Amino acid sequence: MKKHSLFFVCISLLFVSCASLQEDIRISTPKDEEMLVVASIEEKVIELDAQSMQGTMIKATAEQLLKEIKLKLEDKNISAAVQANLLALQGRVNLLINRKSSAELDYQNSQNIYKGEIQGIILGYRLGKIQDLDKIALPKNQKAYVLLEKALKSYTEENYIQSVAYFDEAFITLPDFYKKNYTPLRNKAWSLRGISTTTTKESAELLKQDSLTLGDMIQYIQQEGNLLYKYLGNFKLSEKEKLQKLKTAGLFYSVNSWTDVNNLTPSTPLTRILAARFLWNLYNDRRGTISASPKYAKAFMQTGSPIPDLPLNSPDFDAVIGCVEREILELPDGVHFQPDENIHPMELKAGLEKIGK
Repeated sequence: MKKHSLFFVCISLLFVSCASLQEDIRISTPKDEEMLVVASIEEKVIELDAQSMQGTMIKATAEQLLKEIKLKLEDKNISAAVQANLLALQGRVNLLINRKSSAELDYQNSQNIYKGEIQGIILGYRLGKIQDLDKIALPKNQKAYVLLEKALKSYTEENYIQSVAYFDEAFITLPDFYKKNYTPLRNKAWSLRGISTTTTKESAELLKQDSLTLGDMIQYIQQEGNLLYKYLGNFKLSEKEKLQKLKTAGLFYSVNSWTDVNNLTPSTPLTRILAARFLWNLYNDRRGTISASPKYAKAFMQTGSPIPDLPLNSPDFDAVIGCVEREILELPDGVHFQPDENIHPMELKAGLEKIGK
């Protein structure tokens, strides 16, 4: 009888212990509605972070988000994990607006409440508290966050090819809003992948721009090779003088009909049609084939232009067709040439490399 009594007492204690343990876990485990709150805040932080990397972040938006996070933190019923997560996200926003001391306090408070949250780890890394993310033991489903940090670090270090690789791998498992916000940065890295360690600092800065002027183009070509030596030599000339010499050499005249080049100045935007004209003349002049260059306009008299936004009577019809045929320039969407758009510096770089071979 005593044995039975002892058995039931043990069983009762076991159930009480389990109930207590389950209650403890329930207290520190975020509820579904809490996680939705965190996800909503996280998405806004990621949007700000991506904008900051691109130089488009608005400080007032960050300030408003800090107010929203503060309001969430005032809820005494949220779990420790959620509270720590919100503090870490708050720290990331403070860091974005250069309030490092506030971000460090947020990090410390977050760590004091609950260690191991991924946002806290990322904040620690960005503050320099954590030196190597690879040494942090993380669940498999959180490793993508580390890959993203590597992508951003590679981008700032101008290792664009590696950055793209990290972005693409991270996007596979990260929430969709990460891909949505960081894709423009990933695409920028892809467009800049041609910048190498041998590229001069001045040229790299020009290649990072979204557009160039004629003065920029001449400066870049001179910095990166001798394609213009025949026309400009080693003389120290002003931008205006350099452009005038290239005009005199005929590099800015259209192939198909007379064009007025007097209105071209060093500050004239380098459009795609103007780039085609210059590159085609440079290509043929280097090969001594200006007079013998193909007459594409005549060849398409019966069928019409193969490029919808390039009329057959365009003064630069031959230049565009010739550049596209020889892969000096490309059709951005595979169909149209977009003649009046500014040419991307990296496409100009690739075209010059083709001509220089």
